[in-house]
Amino acid sequence: MNQILWQPKPHNPMQAFREYVAERTGRQLANYAELHKYSVEHIGDFWQILAEYAKIPFLKPATAAMEIHSPWRESRFFVGAEVNWAHIALAARRHSKALALESYDENGLRAACTYAELYKRVAAMQQLLHSHGIQPRDRLAAFMPNTEETLVALLGAVASGATFSSTSPDFGAGAAADRLSQFSPRYLVAATHYFFKGKKISVVDKIIEIVRKAPAVETLFIFRAGEAELALLQSSLPSVKIVSVSAETESGHEIHFAPYSFQDPLYVMYSSGTTGLPKCIVQGHGVVVNHIKEHTLHCGSNETDKIFYYTTCGWMMYNWLVSGLCFGAALVLFDGNPFAHGPAQLWKTIADAGATVFGTSAKYLTTLMQHNYDARALTATSKIRLICSTGSVLPPEGFTYVYEHIHPTAQLASISGGTDLNGCWALGNPDVPVRVGELQSCGLGMAVEIFNDAGASVTQEMGELVCTAPFPSMPLYFLGDADGSRYRASYFERFAGRDIWAHGDFAELTAEGGMVFGGRSDATLNPGGVRIGTAEIYRVLELIPFIEDSLIIGRPIDENGLPFAIHGSADLGASVPHDEEVILFIKLHEGTLSHEQISEVKQTIRDKVSPRHVPAKVFQVQGVPYTINGKKVELAVKYIALGRPITNRETIANKEVLAEYESILKQGE
Repeated sequence: MNQILWQPKPHNPMQAFREYVAERTGRQLANYAELHKYSVEHIGDFWQILAEYAKIPFLKPATAAMEIHSPWRESRFFVGAEVNWAHIALAARRHSKALALESYDENGLRAACTYAELYKRVAAMQQLLHSHGIQPRDRLAAFMPNTEETLVALLGAVASGATFSSTSPDFGAGAAADRLSQFSPRYLVAATHYFFKGKKISVVDKIIEIVRKAPAVETLFIFRAGEAELALLQSSLPSVKIVSVSAETESGHEIHFAPYSFQDPLYVMYSSGTTGLPKCIVQGHGVVVNHIKEHTLHCGSNETDKIFYYTTCGWMMYNWLVSGLCFGAALVLFDGNPFAHGPAQLWKTIADAGATVFGTSAKYLTTLMQHNYDARALTATSKIRLICSTGSVLPPEGFTYVYEHIHPTAQLASISGGTDLNGCWALGNPDVPVRVGELQSCGLGMAVEIFNDAGASVTQEMGELVCTAPFPSMPLYFLGDADGSRYRASYFERFAGRDIWAHGDFAELTAEGGMVFGGRSDATLNPGGVRIGTAEIYRVLELIPFIEDSLIIGRPIDENGLPFAIHGSADLGASVPHDEEVILFIKLHEGTLSHEQISEVKQTIRDKVSPRHVPAKVFQVQGVPYTINGKKVELAVKYIALGRPITNRETIANKEVLAEYESILKQGE
């Protein structure tokens, strides 16, 4: 049993909900485990009770909470209901003087508005959209930084019944175009520039390239444009209507909230797409209902909270963050580099804003840990009560670091889910302890299990994370996937003949109901048939002082120990790999990797992880590839090792580093 770092407080929000469900159903629910069991055995009833408890204001009530189909991915939630999340966020608060948002950049507060002011700005945006012909189910895309401007555009689009999709201006034009050309929006909202590391970065050229590759765009709504930029855009895009817009414009008109059914498209999200074109994942309002559950129950948030998640508009955590408006919380938006003025940047913003909930990536926290940064002087004067971490696995040492150097009493919630469901499989929980290295619990209503290679459900054993029953934030479908084959291949073909969603994560359910993640299952290491997650290697490498970063893969080898290239996904017939070798790439803080350092690395892995997983080869590299959202790109490097092409490098923030891996792996054959 892992060390407990934080204990739940009595009368917490999850406990209150558990007592409500017990009273509502006449059941004895003594603890969270029993509540979770109820939520996955009585799925429709659970989500109906949640909607009632959260007082979600449907435009039209459901005739049935759930309609079960076979296969279960075709099941339907809130049948007959009509809803609009802009209505949930704004309608009841249209006269409220409570703070709705504060928007910060690297130099501090740049904008703020109340719910009443936000309502008027969204009303003005909706009028503008209507004047240019927007209709329900039209598609509107945003190529925007995380500012109040993007939020006003999003709410205006949703109020009008449109389908919304966003990318971030730090995306390369190719990566953004790969997404938006598939989304095929009629409207594009963009800003001419953003700021990063103190620099004003123009993206006008990117906007022009994106629109040229997304010919469905009829109207470009442009923020922050001067006369010269407007002229350039119009001359470069003569068939597109260019409209200059400001988020500060207000209107006294009523917002008309267009109704969505739960089967209507609300969001289109994108997979990372590092080895091919990204999947275009269509999602409905079930995402918003699930977000409300995660915010109010698993994070314990309410209208008194100020929620700050460090994210761009190209990451699912943006959609998660803005759902905080649905229960009257205030949002803290940040656009810029988290280290613009040193490691104190975000912690100072938290203190200045009075944020109570802060979310970030595990990579950010481990970077602070590597530099021995101590934030306690700043957090001691802040109101922070909850710190969330996601994007990759937070190692056990990261948990200890947060309590020893960031905040001694805040709840630390390591959370994990995916863009596919726009939410979490496992996450924080104010009703159970925080243990070193563990996510606190599986999410309510999520029938999460761990399957071994034989397809049996196991606990206290690493295996494939699966879901065995429907949930409201399931994708509705993929764009360009008329027969559903890509959808099925993405989630439902891992365990042949069974109706099981396999997510692609390698994880373990603990005896206490928590979860430990080992990384992506397609990147697990398997030398000698002993399977281990890459996260277990990274956690020990992060403790070695001379290592700045690392990446590890497994490469198949033949009976002579030579690389076994797999050039495609076709059946290999009689030609199969004999075993797998582990290859480790190391980026040093400085200098050249020595034989002594390699020996130390191998011995550390042998002693602290496993003798079988000591790397056969260790190479020094100048950089480790990451996606734009900060996730380590193991699979692309594995594709290089397998001789497979990487067909979409634009999603890799530092794609230039791949050339070094190609050179190393080619020479090492």
